[in-house]
Amino acid sequence: MPNENYAVITAANCPAENRSEALSKMPELAAISKQAGASRVSFGMTLSGINPGALVYIQFFENLNGFEKVMNSFSSSDLYQDLVQNHAVSPYVRNVITMKQVPYEPKLDPRPNYLVLSKGERVSLSESEVLSLLGTTASVFSANGAQTLRFGQIITGTDPGQYLLGVTYPSMKAIEDTYTSLSKNANFVKLSTGISINMRSIIQLHGMV
Repeated sequence: MPNENYAVITAANCPAENRSEALSKMPELAAISKQAGASRVSFGMTLSGINPGALVYIQFFENLNGFEKVMNSFSSSDLYQDLVQNHAVSPYVRNVITMKQVPYEPKLDPRPNYLVLSKGERVSLSESEVLSLLGTTASVFSANGAQTLRFGQIITGTDPGQYLLGVTYPSMKAIEDTYTSLSKNANFVKLSTGISINMRSIIQLHGMV
């Protein structure tokens, strides 16, 4: 993967009757993002969590100058205006996340079908302890089918200062197997008791570019 220091996660409401068409236009929107400065884009729809049925659009950047260029491109994009005005796509959160380094060898073939996003705040662990414990459990994720693992801290948007863990999977079974194994892992149990999880959502990915 390219050098990705930031992620921007946008979630938007969209009427059920418009979702399929809105999602069908996301690859073109992702192309606009990449042309403007995003290194990678993923998009899909939430299946569980706080707001099932919401559209989710995730962009990765080397620096925030790239994000500024993307937003400028969106402001003059007919496609973006069409999504907002004609498909009633209404963003309700846009979080900027600074990425933390957790060693993990990505597996992108086949393309991941699901993303599990978990959000929480530190209770009794330092950031270095969190990163160490997450690093020691990365092999558990990988052994059970997880394809990518990224971890970061929200710097703007909702809940600044809290942390996000994003893990992609090829199937629901892989998600189930991973969390079954994690529940028996002492390091992950210690990590879970040191972080208060306040959100976990499963997102069905419709595309990654």
